Amino acid sequence: IINAGKIDEKKMRNQRYNIDDLMMQLREQGVGDIRDVEYAILEPSGKLSVFQKQKNKQDTLQFTLPLIIDGEIQSSHLQMIEHTDEWLIEKLKNLGYNDITQILYCSFQNGKFFVDLKEN
Repeated sequence: IINAGKIDEKKMRNQRYNIDDLMMQLREQGVGDIRDVEYAILEPSGKLSVFQKQKNKQDTLQFTLPLIIDGEIQSSHLQMIEHTDEWLIEKLKNLGYNDITQILYCSFQNGKFFVDLKEN
């Protein structure tokens, strides 16, 4: 819903979510100014996950975004960390993960991957 500090109106329309909903959920989480938000994700439950801006850019991405969920690459999350699907596939191949569809969950934080494989 908010990506790199900007409201994504298209995503809001697709989710039938409006500015009033956004502002209410931000206030409920103690965020009084939308300018303080780096990212906000509308979860399937309808809850808004909010990641606030930090003082210096390196601290901004201290939260963990899933890059693969149930074998599917989360391209929008890769865009948030300024990487591509191809970058992820190559990095995972270098770590010995050749089949993305066998990955249940993958995240990347502080230069390290966390990978959990599906059970056979």
